[in-house]
Amino acid sequence: MQYTSVTCPECGTPSDIMNGRRDASDFCPSCDFPLFWSSTAIAVRGADDDSGDALRRLPGTSGKGVSYSVPCPTCGELNLPTAWVCLRCAGSMTPPPPPVLAPVPQPVPAPPPPTPVVPLEEAPRFRWWVLVAAALALTTFVVVVLQLAC
Repeated sequence: MQYTSVTCPECGTPSDIMNGRRDASDFCPSCDFPLFWSSTAIAVRGADDDSGDALRRLPGTSGKGVSYSVPCPTCGELNLPTAWVCLRCAGSMTPPPPPVLAPVPQPVPAPPPPTPVVPLEEAPRFRWWVLVAAALALTTFVVVVLQLAC
């Protein structure tokens, strides 16, 4: 395999990367920038690369993707879908289960405002003397009517 000297576009550190492959060692030793994303490495790989690896490029580069990649749940590095361990951070490619969220408490409805107490009207007091007076008047009427009839 041939190596190509690439200058890191982030910090300017020169490094050597392997032609025709993208490898976990192709990161800048100073700033950890992925050197296979640099324009020099893409131009060198795309010019005379017939291994088919040039078609497996990361987003942001031109070309068709022959195979798809899975991002690492820890660092986001794209790995092959069959990888168990990330090529960059050596973390597990199995994503952690989503956290269980506590149920959202429902707001307690406000109690209805108290209804004003309306005092009941007092029932009219029974006047016994009215009943007695009516009974006396009726009796007097009946007596008068009966005497006139006789």
